[in-house]
Amino acid sequence: KLYTLHRALTYRRTAADLFQRGDYVPLPTGGQAAEHLCAFARRLATGAAVTVVPRLNASLTDNGARLPLGRDVWGDTWVALPQGLPAGPYLNLFTGEVLRATQGEGGDTLAAGDLLAAFPVALLIPASSTDDPRPPGA
Repeated sequence: KLYTLHRALTYRRTAADLFQRGDYVPLPTGGQAAEHLCAFARRLATGAAVTVVPRLNASLTDNGARLPLGRDVWGDTWVALPQGLPAGPYLNLFTGEVLRATQGEGGDTLAAGDLLAAFPVALLIPASSTDDPRPPGA
């Protein structure tokens, strides 16, 4: 928890305008485990940040016997990116991974199994950001 708070608050300080004046945009989810995701974005002309967190994990994780990570858990679950948000690529501030959205009929989506493959929450920023806020060692 401490690592997650540290990374998120450090980025919030770097992108203060985004978090103080940016629009809150709830993001639609779909697929087999959609009800187990909460996703939203903060959007401002100068940037964006996407947050994805699992919820009600017990049925996904055999009552906590395993972590809510990867495609085995999330299957075909996805998070939609609304128009006005960059299509990507996105940098996950917690893992250093760069993720790309998939283009579909309804718009761009991110696969939950990819977003949550190595860490159980995601905080994504456009990878084209001028600052490189990757975690140490990433």
